[in-house]
Amino acid sequence: MPPRFHAFGHHCTAHLRLEVAALLVATSTGVGCGTPDRANDAPRGDSNDAGAEDSGTMETSFEIDCMPDAGAAFAPCGSPIRLAPGVDTAFPHLVWTGAQYGLAFTANFPASHEVRFARLDASGSVIGANAVVAGGADVSATPVALGWSGDQYGIAWVDSRDGNPEIYFARRDANGGALGSDVRVTSAIGSSILPSLVAHAAGFALAWQDDRTGTGDNEIYFARLDENGVKIGDDTLVTSLDGAISQEPSIAWTGAEYGIAWYDKRDGNDYEIYFTRMDSSGAELGDDLRLTDSVGISSSPHLISVPGGYTLCWDDKRDGNMEIYCGKLDAKGIWTDAPHRITQTLGSSLFPSVAFTGAGFAVAWDDPTCGMYDVYFSALDSRTAKLGSTLAITKQGAAHPSLVWDGSGLAAAWHDFRHGDEEVLFCRLFR
Repeated sequence: MPPRFHAFGHHCTAHLRLEVAALLVATSTGVGCGTPDRANDAPRGDSNDAGAEDSGTMETSFEIDCMPDAGAAFAPCGSPIRLAPGVDTAFPHLVWTGAQYGLAFTANFPASHEVRFARLDASGSVIGANAVVAGGADVSATPVALGWSGDQYGIAWVDSRDGNPEIYFARRDANGGALGSDVRVTSAIGSSILPSLVAHAAGFALAWQDDRTGTGDNEIYFARLDENGVKIGDDTLVTSLDGAISQEPSIAWTGAEYGIAWYDKRDGNDYEIYFTRMDSSGAELGDDLRLTDSVGISSSPHLISVPGGYTLCWDDKRDGNMEIYCGKLDAKGIWTDAPHRITQTLGSSLFPSVAFTGAGFAVAWDDPTCGMYDVYFSALDSRTAKLGSTLAITKQGAAHPSLVWDGSGLAAAWHDFRHGDEEVLFCRLFR
């Protein structure tokens, strides 16, 4: 199953007004937890379902406010920042350092592509010009990965300069300056693609999808690099060479160990979400855990570390079309509560990005509810139950959001068609 991308078209009318600012205050302070709509929720066989009861007072709604993102009385984003006006750019990955935002993305030209890096200050103003991390005909236009270690950025991408798609890595200092040379992380026949990256004080870790046998048996691999970008040891096979394709890993760091989520079809015809843990040296801790068990594909996991464990969001076809689900895992990868259904739409809701707000969560994704693919947002309580209605962040065709919490509010980047070309835009939301 190849990586999934979109086509676009649009119209919508506004009919609701969501007090998103109040919901964000509620989730960041731990008050106002909502009651999820569980009629179609996950006690359908998701592994390790805790079956906990719902609690709280704010009622969930699956209604969507197609409010425009400019000119409205209460708009999520009045004036998004253009990172590279007039250049076809896509697949942003946004991080917050505690003082500034870092943003990696691809730039696409008729005969070549670039991996670019940009910084924005705490107010959302761009700092200097985009830096070109890598460029040329061999650079892939597929998603890039970005991480912040506490004093430097790490960037990973796919590059065919050596004859086939391999994972490459580069570092940037806090001011955006290059640190050392590019590092070739993988070296094998077949394609190495879709890197996911985490960074911490001791270095970096990567998980990616790899067909190194050249037979189409894509599996998940893992590798570590030290703080100087030097690779530590050999690649580690996370999944099994069993012919069941494993795809789109998402890696998180807890401060003591790594968690990795991905999807594969080892247990039948449908893709399901799986999870495993690796210790700080890269040794696997226990067996893989199957997290979903439902009819239809479960895919595109986004895993983050939170106090006491992890939070996971993904897109899932158990309800007849792709919808967004989110749930919490304990430190060993066991569901602490039944996952919550976030969307209920006629179109496919895809590619979730989840952020921890301190005591609750926020999730963004793209779907065609208001006419064409656009980016949507929901606030979630501390258990990932949905708070209130869904709000459209964009209105003119957009996809692949990357969402972060900066300590006082949310910021997002996505690629967007409002200016004609596909362009990466950035916005500090609801403020």
